Amino acid sequence: MALLIPKSTKRAPWGEYVGIGPLTVEAFDQLPLEDGWKFELWKGDLIRMPGPGKIHVAIAANFYDTVHVYLKEHKLGRLLSTNCYIALHVPCSRSSRWTTDTLFLGLGRPQGSAPTR
Repeated sequence: MALLIPKSTKRAPWGEYVGIGPLTVEAFDQLPLEDGWKFELWKGDLIRMPGPGKIHVAIAANFYDTVHVYLKEHKLGRLLSTNCYIALHVPCSRSSRWTTDTLFLGLGRPQGSAPTR
């Protein structure tokens, strides 16, 4: 189901703010996805950005392949290649939700949680 979100004149450094909000993380998790767009929640504001292109995906894959092997050999933690939304244990996580290309989870650190979206 597509979500028709109005554009805003306000620009974020990595996307565009959209005209709804402020939102809580819980409200963000309930939004339907809109084809062709990625969304993030930053301090209660909804930000829309286009999905990555071929070059971006190739660079992210090369980075993952290289770093993953090193981390595994040295038992330093886990590297996740993800396009899901992550709730990290950081000071602003009560009003923010990000989607990452890769995520490093060091041993002995909070592992975060991903909503079932």
